[in-house]
Amino acid sequence: MRLILLTLFAPVKAAEQIKSNPRWVVAFLFFSVVSATTYALNYPYLTQATVTRLPSTATLADKQEVVESLRLELPTKLAFFPVRMFVGWGIFSVALFYVSRAFAPREALRFEQVLSVEVHAEVSSIVANLITLILTLTSEDGKLADLPLSLAGVIHAEQDFVIKSLLTTLNIFTLWYIVFLTIAVATLCNLRKLKSLLVVLLVWTFSTMLNLGAMKILMDELHLLF
Repeated sequence: MRLILLTLFAPVKAAEQIKSNPRWVVAFLFFSVVSATTYALNYPYLTQATVTRLPSTATLADKQEVVESLRLELPTKLAFFPVRMFVGWGIFSVALFYVSRAFAPREALRFEQVLSVEVHAEVSSIVANLITLILTLTSEDGKLADLPLSLAGVIHAEQDFVIKSLLTTLNIFTLWYIVFLTIAVATLCNLRKLKSLLVVLLVWTFSTMLNLGAMKILMDELHLLF
């Protein structure tokens, strides 16, 4: 827990501590519980948002079938939530590890250091999800709240899923995530901040584009509107 707080309020010190002692299991378990709980509390609103995106040809029976199907899927989704998180964060860590090694081949970089950095950096997404949940639960319209402090709230692109999702991704929490990763990679690899930022942006951009593409394909397969 102390390292998580250092990640939030003293990123340089947190990066130095991770370099010397790359712990991540406790933080991962804590984030798994918080994320699964947040997802469960948000699930009714996510279900309603899914129903509203069904094609206009969907009947009331179709909508009820979707709601029931999503309700039955929740226990399985929660059970595999930590696995999905670990796979996603692990893949990102692998990419970040090899790109970092390419930029700093002489440094004794270890994968567990990069994995620990990625796990602790994800505290930004945890905070973002918690804030979104609070806004959703306190909203008067009963709809899923948008992520605050993102470019999607400034630049409107309602008809384009990829552009709006990308604008939503560009928010204050993502900025903090990139800043911490930049500091951490610079510390682990003894790189200048500018070169470290380039490493992080290369991996983050590729990861973001890949995720958006997968989401777009999924929505097209399910015939969902955005």
